[in-house]
Amino acid sequence: MTAGGPRGYTINEGINMRKLSKLLFLTEHVNSFTNPDVQYRNFAIIPALREIHFFREGGLAMRGARIIVPVRMITRTALLLALTVAVQALSLPPVITGPLVNFMLVVASLAVGAAGGVMIGALTPWIALAVGILPPPLAPAVPFIMAGNAVLCLLVGLFASRSNLFRFLGVAAGSVLKFVVIAWAASYVLTLPEPMVHTLMLPQLTNALLGGLPAVVIAAFLSHAVLQKAEQKG
Repeated sequence: MTAGGPRGYTINEGINMRKLSKLLFLTEHVNSFTNPDVQYRNFAIIPALREIHFFREGGLAMRGARIIVPVRMITRTALLLALTVAVQALSLPPVITGPLVNFMLVVASLAVGAAGGVMIGALTPWIALAVGILPPPLAPAVPFIMAGNAVLCLLVGLFASRSNLFRFLGVAAGSVLKFVVIAWAASYVLTLPEPMVHTLMLPQLTNALLGGLPAVVIAAFLSHAVLQKAEQKG
């Protein structure tokens, strides 16, 4: 297929898809796509106005005034949210629930994009408060935990299309920044009892790392399995 506009590009079977994804955001080069090739069934290329909306399978990238959210992203996000809620509803000790929730946040960010992870991360602190994982005195900290979760998911999503090494770096950087956001709030913004302050300090970093790093491995395995299945069907 060929990109339209004054400076068109021919897309052939050997094109590097990472370069293609970068190319699609150069709207001065690419205005529209026609006749999507079934060869690239993992990609949905949607022309809108004078700009391109380009979606990785399970992910979302957008440019322009209109936002088009793929149905697959919604269903996967809902499924991952349900699994995360189920984990929290088990009321396991925080030393187990914390890493598991962070595991789900990273998996969501890799599987459906940072937006999906941020949405789940915005709900999990409230659920934790409702089921008793977070004690009531920590209720004022919920907005800051949400912000920390968002930072983690955004950093992971930033490296989602890169190699596993970069994904690990994204998890590490996101975990540190999440810890900084929550620990800063606990130390300088919130007035909490000392035991509650401890809950919002180092455990936040260890939970994010213990849950996030294995999630990269699991997500890579699941992605490989899905691609193999798609190739078999093709």
